[in-house]
Amino acid sequence: MATGQGTPVTPVGTGFINIENWFTHIWPDVPLCPNPKIREAIIDTARRFLLETELWTVELELLNINSDQREYEAKSPQGDMVSLDHFEIAADGATYKRKKVISEIAIDANPDERDDWRQQTTDDPDAGWTGQNLKLNLTYIPNTDITAGLKIWINIMPFDGARTVPKILWTHYKDIITSGVLAELLMMANKPWSNPDLGSAHGMNFSGSFLGARQKKFSGFTRHRMRDIITTKYRDF
Repeated sequence: MATGQGTPVTPVGTGFINIENWFTHIWPDVPLCPNPKIREAIIDTARRFLLETELWTVELELLNINSDQREYEAKSPQGDMVSLDHFEIAADGATYKRKKVISEIAIDANPDERDDWRQQTTDDPDAGWTGQNLKLNLTYIPNTDITAGLKIWINIMPFDGARTVPKILWTHYKDIITSGVLAELLMMANKPWSNPDLGSAHGMNFSGSFLGARQKKFSGFTRHRMRDIITTKYRDF
């Protein structure tokens, strides 16, 4: 799972849209397909697209930093967590400083990249890491409590039972999401609407969009940061 990707704000196209808006774009290619099945395919497609592109970034409520606590849970009431995007720590109770996010899995696979990544001993920790539980772990635990000291941004995707999706999917990726939905439905076996050849074509169009959409996050919608895959170093445009 990628981590440390980021923008400190939500991309263009904020707000939500009902998934039923897609129905008229889906019906012509899957006659006789029941609406509940279409709705399920829309959610599946939206989840996969946002899992692959990390385009939906939300800021969580401020958390208190406890002097004896290293791990902090990052989850949103808006959707399932995909990855930790970035975080900031209040260095003096008022000024927040952006910190690096490191993938523990990536470092374990490439130990030469950052030998001292968890051995920092300053009062100004410059990084945190995420493990398989997707929780934020500070590289150094401050020796005093900091009220509202931790800001966290995470990348999320809709819950399985969601009835709405981020408007960005409609305003910028309507045709791509449509292709993903049709790929799932047309590839179903032994259905009145089955069409594996057309479904395969839509599937290629959908999966081929991930890289461009992901790059758009870092260079197109807002003020973004690039990153090194392992150490997650940032620079401003």
